[in-house]
Amino acid sequence: MPLFGREILNMESPPVNCVFITAGNPVTLGPNSIQTLNALREVDFVVMVDHFLNDTSHAADLFLPATTFLEETDLVGSYGHPYVSPVNVAVRPLGECHSEFWILQRLSEIMGVEGMRGTEMEWLEIIASRVLDYHGIEIHDLLEKPYRSPAFPVVAFEGYEFCTESGRFNLPSESPYKIMQHDGEPLENSIRLLTVMSPGWVGSGEPPIHEDLIEIYLNPETLLGLGFRDGEISVVESYA
Repeated sequence: MPLFGREILNMESPPVNCVFITAGNPVTLGPNSIQTLNALREVDFVVMVDHFLNDTSHAADLFLPATTFLEETDLVGSYGHPYVSPVNVAVRPLGECHSEFWILQRLSEIMGVEGMRGTEMEWLEIIASRVLDYHGIEIHDLLEKPYRSPAFPVVAFEGYEFCTESGRFNLPSESPYKIMQHDGEPLENSIRLLTVMSPGWVGSGEPPIHEDLIEIYLNPETLLGLGFRDGEISVVESYA
């Protein structure tokens, strides 16, 4: 993903002639947004499936409106808990919106790709088969309330057992990452910006709600240690 824009331009055997994007906004989410946007504009045909026109859509030749979670039946996991939860239709799909599932099934029929046949409910049963078998339930039960996924233990690291040679949790002694320059050489006296989700953004894939410049807060002692002077103008850039 970080090399998406660069690799589109570099791939020659074969070259990239078509890009199909769904569930992502690479121009915003990846580094070097300008390079990614220009790379997509070099491709013959770019298709984007999303809810909104975003930064990546500026390079799309065809934009297909996708249904939101309020307009489709689905199952969803979580980064923060071990439960698989139901997503049930609240309103009928608006306008010409269709789910990614519907779009990919129609596309597979046109392209002659096998293995995509089946109803939405049949595919949900296949995807959730491990949860259904573990709890001895049917798909309609899972669509009524959340159930814990057997892929996750009830207690994380129960008995303090870790998958390391010593069996204990190991804290890293140094960072395994180095910041590189455009020529591939390590960049000395540099710092790496790690961002968290902003409360002013819709997830991390859509434009900010306001037009103000984003503020970055740094420890003054860190900046002085890197040779910065008070009031000095600096540039923060993202590249890959």
